[in-house]
Amino acid sequence: MIKMTIFIASIFLSITAFVLTDKHSTDNNQCQKIETMKAVNLEEDKTSSTARNFYYGVDSRFIHQVTRKQLHESNTIEDIYPENTVNDSQEFNEIKLTVMLDPEIVISEKVDNKLLSKAQKELLKKCDYSTNLYLTSYYSTFDMATANTINNHIVYYMTIIPEVEALYEGGEKAMLFYLRDRMENQTSMVDMENIKPGRIKFTIDEKGIVRNVNLESSSGFTEIDEAFLTHIAMMPGTWTPAKNEKGQNISQKLIFFYGSAGC
Repeated sequence: MIKMTIFIASIFLSITAFVLTDKHSTDNNQCQKIETMKAVNLEEDKTSSTARNFYYGVDSRFIHQVTRKQLHESNTIEDIYPENTVNDSQEFNEIKLTVMLDPEIVISEKVDNKLLSKAQKELLKKCDYSTNLYLTSYYSTFDMATANTINNHIVYYMTIIPEVEALYEGGEKAMLFYLRDRMENQTSMVDMENIKPGRIKFTIDEKGIVRNVNLESSSGFTEIDEAFLTHIAMMPGTWTPAKNEKGQNISQKLIFFYGSAGC
């Protein structure tokens, strides 16, 4: 599935909210859990400046995505983190795996290397598609400038995606333009200083039918939220369902992002 987001803007913008955390961040920072998205200018918008700043996007919960097969075969943090995230100067002493279910499942293990524990690997193998999780790795490095040992950590959020993702007829761009066109009048009246990052979750089932359309995070404008919920639930066109590694149709959970991009 081609990843596509739309930021109706007169210039190209690229927004990175959060994938690989700042190594000085803390686990309690809720901004770590927001999605990371890139805005793409697709065409010049002719509506008001307010409408041009209204964000539209559809994707999994986090921009970093891994397949279930990849996680099942992971033995070290280097199998999961992006290339060049870790290096030989970092001495890892603890690895924490958090699966974002309700309640969360957390397995934290003391280590003297980059290996995932047996319990962590077993947990990864139990994670199903559309599961959100994050990996926190604590390490120390020696700072030559100060001659001090510095303790730090890396946090990485990800969503497990199918080997073949669900695809809307015409692609994500067609879906987002459909929603934008039907919401143009309402969004042009929105006070963008008060808009929040809205999120609506929905499922494309094994038959390509839209199911379970629910508000996950309000934009701060109830009428906007309710209108988007209705448009997504009654969206025309067809979806090709996702497939697993065996080529079997499976359901996939997606998120529609709208309003403001960011925390």
